[in-house]
Amino acid sequence: MLKFFRRIRRELIGEGNLKRYLIYAIGEIFLVMVGILLALQVNNWNENRKLQKTEQAVLKGLNSDLERNKKLIGEGKKKHQYEKEIGQTWIKMMNADTSNVEFNQYLDSLLFWGPTYTIIDLVDGSLNNTIN
Repeated sequence: MLKFFRRIRRELIGEGNLKRYLIYAIGEIFLVMVGILLALQVNNWNENRKLQKTEQAVLKGLNSDLERNKKLIGEGKKKHQYEKEIGQTWIKMMNADTSNVEFNQYLDSLLFWGPTYTIIDLVDGSLNNTIN
C-alpha cells in the first residue's frame, strides 16, 4: 500500500503539476485523519464496554452483600427478641416464689445460655473493594 502511494507521489512531483500534488496530499491527510478518528472511536467504545462490565460486577457484589446483611439483621432481630422474652420471663420469675425448683433450673440455664448482646457483623466486602 505504501509503494502505491509513493509511486503516485513521485509521478505527480515528476510531472511538475503542483495543483494535482496538493490535492493528492490533502486526500492522503484526510485518509490518515479518518483512520485516527476511527481508531479513537473503537478505543472509546471498548473502554466504555469495560467500564460497564466493571460496573455490573460491582453492582452484583453490592446486591449480594445487601442480601446477606438483610439475612444477618433478620437473624439478629430474632435472637434479640428471644433474649428479650427470656429477660421478661426472668423478671416475672424473680417477682414470683423463688423456692420453685423450675425457677432454679431456669436460672441455671439462663446463667449458662443467657442473653449475649452481640453486635451483628455486617458484610461490606464489595463496598470496600469498590472504594479501594
